[in-house]
Amino acid sequence: MDHKFLFRRVAAYFIDLILICILLAVYVYFFGGRSSSGQLILDHTYGRLEMILLAHLYYIVQEYFFQQTIGKRFFQLKVQKINGGPLSLKDVLLRNLLNTVELFLLPIIAFLVVFLSKNHQRIGDLLAQTIVTDNNT
Repeated sequence: MDHKFLFRRVAAYFIDLILICILLAVYVYFFGGRSSSGQLILDHTYGRLEMILLAHLYYIVQEYFFQQTIGKRFFQLKVQKINGGPLSLKDVLLRNLLNTVELFLLPIIAFLVVFLSKNHQRIGDLLAQTIVTDNNT
């Protein structure tokens, strides 16, 4: 198991997570309101859904057009098909379909799958037949 690669992958995830938090904070600032205590909130019916979709779009747009997110780019990683072919929109959507489930509902199972799978693939990667690779190879 290449520990340096896994470290880079986890670090890239945290960079993306920080950027998503900033993106969501800006979104709430412009499209939200203020609670009675003065905190910024999304106080309309679909606010949570909008935030989930925005977070997913962060990954989907970047991986579809560039095969990498900002975090992956920083650590020289990219997403590709297991057979080396180009990513289709369907591949990117399948890959990211389970992000919310993996990271919020079943994080321990998700991390175990990455660490134990042959190519260190997430559940979404297994579905889409994609893999995160070193961009230098």
